[in-house]
Amino acid sequence: MVEDEEGTKALVIDESTENTCFVFTENGCVEDWYKVDLKKTGKKISISDLLRQIGE
Repeated sequence: MVEDEEGTKALVIDESTENTCFVFTENGCVEDWYKVDLKKTGKKISISDLLRQIGE
């Protein structure tokens, strides 16, 4: 997980360009964020575990 300069938390989905990545924000949006604006939170989420829980 990452956090932007305003404190919004997000899950990195994929790299968009050399300088940006796609993220899924805590607000439920998919956005393209600049990598230099991100700070790692140290928390990791397994997408496969999350999808498995949703399917239950």
